[in-house]
Amino acid sequence: MAHRAMKTAQGQNGVQFPPEADGDFEVVKREEILAWREKLNERFGIGQGKLKSLDVVPAR
Repeated sequence: MAHRAMKTAQGQNGVQFPPEADGDFEVVKREEILAWREKLNERFGIGQGKLKSLDVVPAR
């Protein structure tokens, strides 16, 4: 409980992070992000017309 109170006191500057974000993170290079994005696009067909809309929009 004291840990949670301490976290709340630290978050008084307006920015609060969830508990899972409490750790040391390294800076990710732009090239790595672009590589991840390319792999995800290929895997899920983003930009290739493979995605289907889940919401049916009524015709006007």
